[in-house]
Amino acid sequence: ETRSACVSCPAGYSCSDPTAMPVICPNGTFSNEGVTVSCSECGINYYCEEGATEETPCPDGRFSSSGWVECKICEAGVSCIDGDVVTCGSGYYSLLGELTCSECGFGYYCPYNDEAPIPCGDGTYTLSTTEQSCTACPSGHSCANPENQPVACASGYYVAPNRTECRACDKGFMCPTPSTDPVECPLGTYSSLASTSCSSCPAGHECPTPSESPTPCNSGHYATGSATACTECPAGYACPSTTSAPEIMCLAGNYSLGGATSCTQCPAGFAC
Repeated sequence: ETRSACVSCPAGYSCSDPTAMPVICPNGTFSNEGVTVSCSECGINYYCEEGATEETPCPDGRFSSSGWVECKICEAGVSCIDGDVVTCGSGYYSLLGELTCSECGFGYYCPYNDEAPIPCGDGTYTLSTTEQSCTACPSGHSCANPENQPVACASGYYVAPNRTECRACDKGFMCPTPSTDPVECPLGTYSSLASTSCSSCPAGHECPTPSESPTPCNSGHYATGSATACTECPAGYACPSTTSAPEIMCLAGNYSLGGATSCTQCPAGFAC
């Protein structure tokens, strides 16, 4: 067939020789309609089948390098940016079809770069967002949420066994520091809630158990301090004070029975 004019090279072909028929673009290349001497190489993250008239973007989760005829799915444990496959670093991960590596995140650890992050257990946390293991909550601190940093326990508090919370030291116990377990108060002492030390039972009071507040001695009884029970004033003595031991012995002609605050004069007709 004789042509009277030149014809533009059709899309999807190259026309390097004006005297020859157009040549279809091979796999991995493309061309637009016009003066096309040679087909262009398909770009990164695009694919071009034979005779392609334009570059086709790779679907989500797939990638390509220059000149590819098809896109490949990005494998787990690697990133596929700009056509380069790079292994995820320590503390990073990617799942199948993800083009980039992601940080593990606070409260999670990533021992493997091709698996999803694993939540930290109770009483643990992570030092950064790219950890391969969780760290135990330090002594004297609570880790209620693995995604947050440890919180120091206040004075008079201690860490629960699972280290997820700080607890107030119970009555009858002392917590000298948040990093130690509660210590039971000895007999003759007491403590209130959230105490860092035990207090001696004051004179004139009794402390039957360390968890009870001091109770004042009844009249005619006494306690000199650190007592679990008040002592009854013995017969023949007067105990006007509840805070000191008997010092007043009844004189001849006077008497007292147990629990007396003063001596009584012997009545007429009686011998004392």
